[in-house]
Amino acid sequence: MSIYRIIDANINRVSEGLRVIEDIERFIFENKEISREAREIRHLVRKSFSNTQLFKDRGSLTDIGLDASREKDLDKKSNIESLLISNFKRAEEGLRSIEECLKVIEYYEESKLYEQLRFRVYELEKKAFLYKSQESISSEEIKK
Repeated sequence: MSIYRIIDANINRVSEGLRVIEDIERFIFENKEISREAREIRHLVRKSFSNTQLFKDRGSLTDIGLDASREKDLDKKSNIESLLISNFKRAEEGLRSIEECLKVIEYYEESKLYEQLRFRVYELEKKAFLYKSQESISSEEIKK
């Protein structure tokens, strides 16, 4: 196994996290702007680095983390907000991992792209939660 396995796992992790964010923003909060941007970033993550070694080193069924995940309840979510927060963190952490691993295998330009994507996700997270707090204030003002 190699560093490509880490990159592959994190491309999948980031894409999955962004998909959950996109779906929540689209179907629950009906926020077209945030949903669109999450989708755009997700597509860039999938298209920005491709190497056949990613698939060759994939070990989904033999991953030692699979049993640990099944045995723990650390990933429990109590509401939509906690689901949204955890998926933003999943995407941000995965982007950082991809960025660092690409440097090691001398894909420096690609690593800088993933760094830029990570900062876009930070800003998207800020927008999502500022929007929700403004929406809460507006609905409270309406009730008065």
